[in-house]
Amino acid sequence: MKRDEVKRQYRVDENGVIRSPGKFEGEMLYVPHFWEAYLDGMADDDDGTWMKFNVDEGDRREYPELQGVRTVKLRTDDSGFVHSQVIGAPKPRVIKLAGMLDAVADSLEAKGLVKEAAEVDAVADTIEQRLKQLSRPLLRKEFHRKRNEAFEERARQEEERAGRARWESEKNTYKENAWKGAEKLATMLDVVADSLESKGLVREAAEVDAVSNTIEAAAAKWFDEQGNLIRDIPKEAVSACSGPGRADEAVESWRKKLNFEVPRAKAISYLREYGAWDAPELQAMDDDDLAEKVLWIACGDIKERGEWIGLTH
Repeated sequence: MKRDEVKRQYRVDENGVIRSPGKFEGEMLYVPHFWEAYLDGMADDDDGTWMKFNVDEGDRREYPELQGVRTVKLRTDDSGFVHSQVIGAPKPRVIKLAGMLDAVADSLEAKGLVKEAAEVDAVADTIEQRLKQLSRPLLRKEFHRKRNEAFEERARQEEERAGRARWESEKNTYKENAWKGAEKLATMLDVVADSLESKGLVREAAEVDAVSNTIEAAAAKWFDEQGNLIRDIPKEAVSACSGPGRADEAVESWRKKLNFEVPRAKAISYLREYGAWDAPELQAMDDDDLAEKVLWIACGDIKERGEWIGLTH
């Protein structure tokens, strides 16, 4: 299926994500292309759960989003939604972000503003070094999923020797440091942007702000592309949303405080398999209703079992 055909049939946002309701909602625009290939019997491998497709240069020319991707995997759930994974995902946007700042620094230096150029260069260098680690949990969600799986496997191996608590603590520390690092970088950029704006360098300030906003947006997300939870729900929220009796008000309040948002298609699929709501009911709910139901279930699972991994089954 060609790119233009996908865009005619589905509503696609600026990031290449399909937003039209249906089986492909929340997936990248190239997913219908590979789904059609599967229906034509052209999957390179099918193990009964995952259909695998080797990505060639023709695929990459039609869908530049596949640059660096070797394999696309598809599966369906009981509700008929199609889910995808990629192997050999594109490099994170760290180089692009640092490159934007380098361009600002060059522009400032050309105007004789050596001090300001050095300030911007310093932040660019920090991003290149710091985000070599942080870009993975922030921008390479496939890495984050594999990292969590590795932690879980090690926890299982250590469980008989009372090692689970130690590995859980290590995992939580790793995630907490990642978010703190992202916030620190964004703050550094905001300071530089304010300094540039105070000197009348509005365009350069806006470009620095754009990089800061990209980092903040990545750090604010609750789920990766596979629906795994990548942030921790506060203990206070778990306690307030999982107590006896109705918790509607507490759940709504914490959803707003945390800016807790869920990927719509994956949330509907998850809640459908949970069994308390049917497909028409879920499709009729708005995004806030879906987020609150997911948050309520998550808090209950964390209180009862000590963890909730996300919108996966």
